[in-house]
Amino acid sequence: MDSNSTEKQIDIANESGFLRFYSELEAKIDTTIRFFDFGDFHIVLGSDAEYISEFILKTKSRIRHRGSSKIPSLTISSTTFTSLLKEIILTRSYRVEIYEKKNEKTDEWFLKTKASPGDLGDLEEIIYSDGESSSARGLLAVIINGSDDVHVGLSFIDSIDETIRVGEFDDNQYLTNFEAILVQLGPRECILPQDNKLTCFKRLQSIINSNNVLLTTVKPQEFKINDVNDEIKVVEKLLRKETNGTDFLEKCKLGLSALSASVNFLRLKHSLHFGQYKLESLDTSSFVRLDSSAISSLNLFSTIKNNGQQKTIDSVFALLNFCKTSAGQRLLAQWIRQPLTDINRIEERLNLVECFVKNVEQRQIIHEDLLRRIPDLIRLAKKLHCKRASLSNCFSIMKAIECAGKIVTKLESLNDKVIAAVFVGPFNKVIKRLSAFQKFIKERIWFDELSKTVTVIPTYNSSLQSENKKIIDIEEKAKAIIKRIARDLGLELGKGLKDECDDSTGFFLRVTKKEERALRTKNYITVKNPKKDGVRFVNEDLEDLNKSYLACRKRYNAHEKEVVTEIIATAASYSDDVRQLGFILSTLDVIVSLSITTVQSAMQFTRPKVVSNQFGKIVLEQVRHPCVEAKSSVSFIPNDIEFDEKKFFLVTGPNMGGKSTYIRSVGICVLLAQMGSFVPAKSATISVVDGIYTRIGASDKQIKGYSTFMMEMIETTSILRSATKNSLVIIDELGRGTSTYEGFGLAWAISRFIASDIKAFCLFATHFHELTKLSNELPSIGNLHVSALTTDGTLTFLYEVKKGSCDQSFGIHVAELASFPKHMLESNAEI
Repeated sequence: MDSNSTEKQIDIANESGFLRFYSELEAKIDTTIRFFDFGDFHIVLGSDAEYISEFILKTKSRIRHRGSSKIPSLTISSTTFTSLLKEIILTRSYRVEIYEKKNEKTDEWFLKTKASPGDLGDLEEIIYSDGESSSARGLLAVIINGSDDVHVGLSFIDSIDETIRVGEFDDNQYLTNFEAILVQLGPRECILPQDNKLTCFKRLQSIINSNNVLLTTVKPQEFKINDVNDEIKVVEKLLRKETNGTDFLEKCKLGLSALSASVNFLRLKHSLHFGQYKLESLDTSSFVRLDSSAISSLNLFSTIKNNGQQKTIDSVFALLNFCKTSAGQRLLAQWIRQPLTDINRIEERLNLVECFVKNVEQRQIIHEDLLRRIPDLIRLAKKLHCKRASLSNCFSIMKAIECAGKIVTKLESLNDKVIAAVFVGPFNKVIKRLSAFQKFIKERIWFDELSKTVTVIPTYNSSLQSENKKIIDIEEKAKAIIKRIARDLGLELGKGLKDECDDSTGFFLRVTKKEERALRTKNYITVKNPKKDGVRFVNEDLEDLNKSYLACRKRYNAHEKEVVTEIIATAASYSDDVRQLGFILSTLDVIVSLSITTVQSAMQFTRPKVVSNQFGKIVLEQVRHPCVEAKSSVSFIPNDIEFDEKKFFLVTGPNMGGKSTYIRSVGICVLLAQMGSFVPAKSATISVVDGIYTRIGASDKQIKGYSTFMMEMIETTSILRSATKNSLVIIDELGRGTSTYEGFGLAWAISRFIASDIKAFCLFATHFHELTKLSNELPSIGNLHVSALTTDGTLTFLYEVKKGSCDQSFGIHVAELASFPKHMLESNAEI
């Protein structure tokens, strides 16, 4: 964020009283930022001011010190307050508290709003006002029983899609099942009961923290259920009519406990939230299991904020994201986290993508012209349901329905059976139901092109019509008076003299400072308030007319407010259909986005052949790492991989030679195929995998109390307990965190276990060349190496992957490339 995003520091009235209130506040945790609302600006104090200055604004020059205690203070302008909230809550996963004065006459302050990543509360509309989308959202609640053989109950509430998911399952002490579910759901915040004495609690914290999820502890009684039936009745009030039943909750008591804590945390027992949510039993078997490491090591999501500038391909999400709607971007992130295991569903997505790849005209019109007009209907549906929508929101929904009709026409012209089943049929059904909404809105509101505002049509309501007629009559009288004044002043309307009107003062005229002398000799002129833009004035007739106008306008506004309330109340009954239309449009947006990724790639993307896991093969021809390829200024060297009789490959070669890029490219290709996307390869045949697990280098996210080697072993153990013969395992440089002998021994044992016991597809990049001898013992293990040449002492990377092991070490050559001190290289050579 730009350091200039704060205004000049402002003096505040009764500073001592304000600082006294601040000093008497209860101590808070460091991950909570407190704002104090002064209307036109906000102030942060103490360590909060220092944190924002140092880590967000990147400068301390804006800090001033208040009071005798010299408390650090930072003033935040209203124009940049929203972007700062996004940075704090969405990017940094911090909590926020906003305090406000009770009234101007007192020094008393109160906590008006508080928010966290999983509970945005009243700040949700502010934070998402410009269509902000995110790969993570929602609140996860977790409760665990047992120590070695643990039983996990959880609930996930997505306030955007208005979905509640509840489940419980058995797990091990490494919580491998929980980790896979956490990755699939992608929550922003996770709540746990305080004072948990379970031995696996530290591992639970490790998983949550490594996924950049804010961890919040609550009182244990928040998870306590006194009566199951009473708790289920509370849940039933939250559910929409068409949602699934709640019968499964009776057998899911631990999950229900987690849901009870979530409902309390999000304050959902208010009638405002009734009938809002859809209930689902948490089923993860339909998706590929990903571990935490896979998210980061495969670069699925960006960790760098782009600030809406030029598209930067630094992640798989950025590569695929050509979505025009916020809902589409959220769904794309969900698809990346949840690759499919059902071949029929994968093929359906691939058929849809291929249809748009082949049909250029329809794809371009839908993407460039129609989808860009679609607002975030899923969020608008939520506002409708809560009766918080505006006339402008209703108008936007009406225009979106019209646009959806045009999209259907383009889709029908494709004459494709899959398009008809997935999009045309559902579109037509929901648009038909929403036709009544369109008619209702068209008859009651209109859009003023000049003022860009949406208002109620006056003729709709007799009271409005009567007051509007009076207003029109007054406006005509005002025009006559204004013309008379202009003639008397000898000024021409629209040039040196302008006539204006507002709801607070009524009609008035304004002259520039240059023409102000024309008023000085006119005794009937009353000057209102001289400003930089000129002098405002009225005469006695206009002032008398304004009294009638303002009274009339007040009555009109009161009637209009009543009518708007009635309109929104009726419109709210269509919220479910608006939500459904939003879901269909977001799915279309993602499919079109995937097709654009395919056609705009500089090198070939191809449709993968996805086959049953009984086939037991993964064959990729000329596979590439799409993110590296997109950023690279040189041509990418593609390579092959064939898992068949040999399902385990040791990959050796020099550092910087391309081993890591190669093994990652295979993982990304498999993930893309199973999410229903074309892949960066000349050809691809992929047996459905049930999990993608990675162990890449030393962890960047050390958990307090765990060494690098301990983290390496925990993550590897998690893979060994989770992977099956249908999983893809990617390991890069295992055993570096301990001595060479121990590291090699562990790498040997782990490789042997994966190849002979688990029998998973595995790529193992290693600097232990001796490991390649394993291929002599186990026929399922093969050797690959990345090639390089040394000519006259100069190392040249070829980036080609060839069969067999690397026949020499290139460590000294790589050190030379890194400008290692010459005398140390010579010493190394002597040794």
